[in-house]
Amino acid sequence: IEGIEAGLNGAYSVMQYDWVERQYVFSECLAGNVSEVNAINNTNYQDALRHQSWIDLFNTANYLWAMCYRVIDLSNQVIEAIPAIPEPNQQITNDKNRLLGEALFLRGMNLFVLNRFSGQPQNGLSVPILTKPYQPTDLPAIATIEEVKNQVVSDLREAERLMAGVSSNSSRATVWAVKGMLA
Repeated sequence: IEGIEAGLNGAYSVMQYDWVERQYVFSECLAGNVSEVNAINNTNYQDALRHQSWIDLFNTANYLWAMCYRVIDLSNQVIEAIPAIPEPNQQITNDKNRLLGEALFLRGMNLFVLNRFSGQPQNGLSVPILTKPYQPTDLPAIATIEEVKNQVVSDLREAERLMAGVSSNSSRATVWAVKGMLA
């Protein structure tokens, strides 16, 4: 269980630094809602927000893409490893369910973010859906917006089932976070 917990901690760690901030900056730039950037003290985003450098905006998007797929890959590694853990008692079974639920939640949430920013309504295409640990020889196909949405809902529904008794877990996903994403 400790190795699985460490894998999930790695996924949470990727999201800890500036996962939310990059979503905010990228979405505001794309929507054209940026008129004043002096209040933002982070100079890394100032040029992107002013649209003075499209390279800065693309770097923000590429980094968000990489962070999301790193979390998805770590989640997939956890999902693949959990069935091999023996279940000598109910506590281990409960821990396995909670960890599997968290991994599914993280994968679903990051696919949601990728679909939100990379889905192309004009042709219906979105992003690759990765449900196994990534291998360098993999050439995943690009899925449609609808296929990604279905995968997100499937992951979240299964996470909700597995985490039914987890309503409080400091700094980690709970059944309430899952229900919030499904709402």
